[in-house]
Amino acid sequence: MDLQYNSFALKKRIIQILIFILLISLTLVVVLKYISATDTTRTKFPLKSKSVSRPFHDIKTFYYSKTEKGQRVFTIQADRFRVQKKKLGMIRFGLVKEVVVDNAKIDIYQIPETQINLQTIVDPKTLSKFKANKSKNIIFKPVTLRVLAEKGMPVTTISAQSAGVDIKDKKFVFKENVKVVSSGKTLYAGSLSMTSKGGEMVARDGFVLKLPEQIIKGDTLHTNIFLTSYTQNLGGL
Repeated sequence: MDLQYNSFALKKRIIQILIFILLISLTLVVVLKYISATDTTRTKFPLKSKSVSRPFHDIKTFYYSKTEKGQRVFTIQADRFRVQKKKLGMIRFGLVKEVVVDNAKIDIYQIPETQINLQTIVDPKTLSKFKANKSKNIIFKPVTLRVLAEKGMPVTTISAQSAGVDIKDKKFVFKENVKVVSSGKTLYAGSLSMTSKGGEMVARDGFVLKLPEQIIKGDTLHTNIFLTSYTQNLGGL
């Protein structure tokens, strides 16, 4: 009888110890989870903060007007004008700068008896006013450029999704949905390059020239900013 009682007591004691150990284990698990959830001072892999490339010069609601000898030469209006590190592929280089102008509207005032001249837009003296004189190029996106007569009436309007200007060679290149309207004629092109002096233009990547009397289509077209002459499929520019 005593032997059976002792055996029963031993089993009961073992069960109590196991229950106690289980409760302690569960308590430790809960405490550790709480500590790991609230401890923000330790991370296995600390995140590196990404360096944000800020513009050297940033102007919102940009407007600039240039005059020479009492006559207005050109005006530029834009939502934003900034000078920043030039992006080559996925990398921006701090030693090389570029100018980016958002939603640009450029008006060029045609001086009588002279050829069209866009060089003044990329003149170093003009760019130095906005800390951009050491920039390699200017990007307009999108852009509308108008050539105006003496009384402010548009003679030619060029619009595109973007335009780039290389400050060294002063050549304009319009890209995507390029449209030129002048004196009842309309030119559509995939891309358009234009000299800053004289306004000679080459339409590439397919073009459609709508004239009052006919429609001309092709791959490449040489013309001028007033669409007064045109020749197809020649090299240059």
